[in-house]
Amino acid sequence: MFAPRLPAWASGPKDTEHVKQMVVDDTRNLLYTLSSKSTIRVFHLRGDGALAQSLSHSFSHTLANIRVMVGNTPLLGPDTPIVSISPVSFLQARRTHLIAVTKSGCRLFMSAVSSEFSFETTDSAPTSMQVIHIRYPPNGLVRNDVRKAKVFTPGYFFCFMERNATLDELFFAAPDSAKIQALAEAGTTKLQLAEQASSAELGSRVEAIELVAGTFASQRTPLGFGNELATQYDLAPTEIAILTNSGVTVHRRRRLVEVFDGLLRYGSTASAIGVEGEVRKFFNDYGRAEGCASALAVACGASQESTASQTASRISDTEIEDLARRYFIEFGGKPRADNVFEASGVPSLDSIKVSGRAEGLQLYLARIVRSVWPAFIISESRTAAGVLEYVSSVPVEKLRIVQDQLVRLDHFVRTNKSFIVGLSGADSLMVAGSKIDEVANQAEHRMLHALVTLNQSMIEGISFVLFLLEDRLTDIVLSLDTANRELVGTMTYGELFATSNGQNLARELVQAIVNRNIAHGVNVDTIAEALRKRCGSFCSADDVVVFRALEQVKRARTEKDADVKQRLMRESLRLFEETAASLSIDNVSDMVQQFRELQYHPGAVQLALVVAREMDRGNIALPFLTEPPTVESEAAEIYRKRVQCYGFVFAILEDLGRLSAHAPEMIDGALSPIMRLRNDTWTLIYNSDDELFHYHLYDWLYSRGGAYAERLLDINSPYVLGYLTYRGAESLDHCELLWQYHSRRERLFEAAEVLHELAISEFQLSLEKRLEFFSRARNFCSSSYSGASRRKMNELGQTIQEELDVAVIQDDLLKRLREDSRISNDKKFKLESILGKGIVDLSRVYIISPS
Repeated sequence: MFAPRLPAWASGPKDTEHVKQMVVDDTRNLLYTLSSKSTIRVFHLRGDGALAQSLSHSFSHTLANIRVMVGNTPLLGPDTPIVSISPVSFLQARRTHLIAVTKSGCRLFMSAVSSEFSFETTDSAPTSMQVIHIRYPPNGLVRNDVRKAKVFTPGYFFCFMERNATLDELFFAAPDSAKIQALAEAGTTKLQLAEQASSAELGSRVEAIELVAGTFASQRTPLGFGNELATQYDLAPTEIAILTNSGVTVHRRRRLVEVFDGLLRYGSTASAIGVEGEVRKFFNDYGRAEGCASALAVACGASQESTASQTASRISDTEIEDLARRYFIEFGGKPRADNVFEASGVPSLDSIKVSGRAEGLQLYLARIVRSVWPAFIISESRTAAGVLEYVSSVPVEKLRIVQDQLVRLDHFVRTNKSFIVGLSGADSLMVAGSKIDEVANQAEHRMLHALVTLNQSMIEGISFVLFLLEDRLTDIVLSLDTANRELVGTMTYGELFATSNGQNLARELVQAIVNRNIAHGVNVDTIAEALRKRCGSFCSADDVVVFRALEQVKRARTEKDADVKQRLMRESLRLFEETAASLSIDNVSDMVQQFRELQYHPGAVQLALVVAREMDRGNIALPFLTEPPTVESEAAEIYRKRVQCYGFVFAILEDLGRLSAHAPEMIDGALSPIMRLRNDTWTLIYNSDDELFHYHLYDWLYSRGGAYAERLLDINSPYVLGYLTYRGAESLDHCELLWQYHSRRERLFEAAEVLHELAISEFQLSLEKRLEFFSRARNFCSSSYSGASRRKMNELGQTIQEELDVAVIQDDLLKRLREDSRISNDKKFKLESILGKGIVDLSRVYIISPS
């Protein structure tokens, strides 16, 4: 490789100006140089590899910027040259490009901008530079003797002061991200850079300093960059090595949880205010939420990454954990309602400010899973031979570490549940001085319960993913249908943990796991027990029963003996009935289809009807017996699901109709298997006690017409009469079926009543048809009948005869009117519209009669 060619002054003699330091900012494509005369030059790295100087900023210009900002100061003058420069990436800051450190220990935050005044782009080269902020060292620590300095992302400052020819002293500072966050949450309008600083004797002379581990990259955008709080349980702490003439020392960034742990361990001896005083100060400085999050982390044994092996060593001192537990519970405060000005006002649950315990639990839980939550569960890969395979998007070891932290948190919550207000049961919710306090306690309980439930879901979700990875993941994914295969490729851990889509996909994956193991001869109880032990919510007791039922169906598909096959199908149906309440509509559809393929139609009907019954044990859909719902509600949703189950039954009956249409009725003097199957299925249907199903069945039979509609006359069901009576009030065809239904059962009085109602009804009937109904009704009344009293029969017969006589006269008159040539066609049409449709009063008949 060839290095960029720099100007001649860059490598000149020591007594002339020469390059003292070179640094590169890859995010802005800039190269910075610091000369021996404290001149900063900026070079633009072009896309074609060329290097062009874009600006030169002399030390005198730097001092001029400083005097405009702060005036004259002994810390910044001609005798305090720049000893070091450090670039600031575009991801870390938009305005700040460079940090220059002077011999007096001051940090100069500098901005390099182009003539276009754009801070958002890295394409244009900067043309001017200026100091925008100055950070002074602590008083008396630096005596214009800084020899080396360096700033590491996200602001770790190392400054080495020359005490003599062989000895340097270290001053280092780092942003206090917890304090910065606390100030921001307190409503501070101007962002303040709060830092923690310290000094150390090195006992030797520094030669070099470099970052060796834990490159900080919390966010890939400026928003949130440097958020050490979010990464303290997830990323390895930053480690910086200092090379001296006597060896190498490694300095490691202390996380906030380790700071809190140190207060508990050494506060009694190293602090005048003691452990409790230090803890109170910690809570006051950083807020209750951050204090509780840190206490909770220590109480749960927060991980401390080892840079060598990346294995977790734990803070396991029982006494320290007990102290952290105590402060988490006692210093967490109480939930409260803000902005409630009237004693009678009751706030909503959403307006409650929860306690520090709830916020701390939320923070700690979020920080544990921050890197896993948005990650895809699996990703596609190719083997050396080019074969597609699916692999985990997150390293398995990382998943195990996250799960271990979640398990420790779950153990802490379960162990201390009785001491945490909001988790200790319903009694603690009622211990309130006012209605406002009661609502606040309810809001606290809601949040804590949701977080605990989510934590348990994440523990089992990771267990389920690990189970998948231990099995043949590629085979399992490829066994899914296209839609679910695409979904699993884009599913994130967050969606798996907390969405219905994730639950549905997990159910499909469990089904695929079981099917694959059954196909390989593994006993379903073995695989189901393994799933239940590791991720019980992904494989419930009902799921195990369903797996057993599926195993029976699979065995029945390959069974040659008819009797054994029937026994397997009956056992499968029995198992499905046990779990009918937990079966989804898709499950039922799939099982019904498999039963139909195996010609187990009665079982398919029985399964659909049992599921319809179990999903509505309270029969809340019965009010929609005659009319479907028009408003969305829980009952309406259940009604629709029941109707879907009935639709499966009707599809089964249509299938049977097609099979029996081409099958012989009898074989060797006995019913053929298909006919026997059809009869068994219809018998099962007729014996159902589901009234809503019967009404839909009768509607289905009527809609098909012909022989199917005629079946309504042969059904001996307690529901068919009510159905025909209701539908007959609005339908002529149903009304005719009703009198025929009575007639077939020799209920002649009821048949006559229906015929009489038909004859005088408002239906659009011809006079001839009404005369037919009258005649039939009269004949029924004249028959010998023991179903009703003779007196009632005679009264009805007499009424019918009187109305029939009027109808006969009306019919004779109508015939004469039609034959009378003296009457115009328009007049005939008008008279026929009166006499030919309904029964007319006798007095009107004489008025209409021609003289």
